[in-house]
Amino acid sequence: MFLKIVLWILSLAYFATSGVVVVNSFTWLPSFPSAWYRAQGILYWPLGPYQYLMANVLGGPGIPYQAYVAAAWGPFFLLSLAALIFIPRWRRNRPKKQTAAATSETTSTPDQQTEGYAHPELLAETDWLAQNLNAGNVVVVDVRNASSYDKKHIPGAVNIDVMDRRGEFYDQTNPVKWWVLSKEQIERLLSSKGISNDTTVVAVDDADMLWASRLLWTLEYYGHGGGKVKVLNGGLKKWRAEDRDLTNVAVKKSAGKFMANPDASKLATKQQVLDMLNKPENFLLAAMPEGEFKGGNKKSAARGGHIPGASHLDWTQSLTSGDVKVFKPAAELAGMFANIGFTRDKNGVVY
Repeated sequence: MFLKIVLWILSLAYFATSGVVVVNSFTWLPSFPSAWYRAQGILYWPLGPYQYLMANVLGGPGIPYQAYVAAAWGPFFLLSLAALIFIPRWRRNRPKKQTAAATSETTSTPDQQTEGYAHPELLAETDWLAQNLNAGNVVVVDVRNASSYDKKHIPGAVNIDVMDRRGEFYDQTNPVKWWVLSKEQIERLLSSKGISNDTTVVAVDDADMLWASRLLWTLEYYGHGGGKVKVLNGGLKKWRAEDRDLTNVAVKKSAGKFMANPDASKLATKQQVLDMLNKPENFLLAAMPEGEFKGGNKKSAARGGHIPGASHLDWTQSLTSGDVKVFKPAAELAGMFANIGFTRDKNGVVY
């Protein structure tokens, strides 16, 4: 950050001094204090050979003074203008050096146990991930499509496209769209990404944790729970906003050994949903946008609308407002759910 500030200030100085010279060659400007010209001389002293060359090449008889100025000063004016625009956007792609905290095991920090969340072990804060990025038992999974991953991703992250229903994350042999992979399929996929049963997986997206949460649920369904899978709270948007490292270097990790243990309680079948309807001890929550819930927007569904008896709460309501969103604290979420009748004493199914 300090280097960026210094470079930006130097660029501003070159922009101002070269701009004055160029403008003054075409029109008259009032004289500046002598300190201005001394500063100009200091700034351009390292560029003396270039100025001397231009003076001899374009400073002769018959050459318009404006042509000499444009050739001798114009490049500095344009380069400094470009620097003023692009330096604030510049981010280092070089991974940070491994610190004492980056060992083969994860470290605990106050950010890992975020106050206000009922189950903070399901979330990874950006500070915690930065400290544990090089830990041997942590695998960051970027769940965006391959083209987005290839452009920029968190250093060391592997890619599993959770967004494409035709991709490797879904069972293509099942006629139902978005169907979860079989036990054997998920074992092959996760093992190929360097994930084992003792791996801490951090799911990352740039869609307000929507697709990262899908990966979290899938891994918990296959027995990888107990805080061994987390969602990066705030996702890539928060990581970028904090000017943390990104890279375009793809990662190929050594194969892991993941053994799946499906937990049937994490997945509701069609028959189970039919059996729970119209029973007060059960609660069916539709988390889609209001337009889909009311049937006006079918999106990718065969039919619009919702299951009879389902209550509605758009999934985005569980997030804070602003450009960079994180999950709301537990107390606020509990109040929202209570307002629609979803309390802890009820059996819930969310879709």
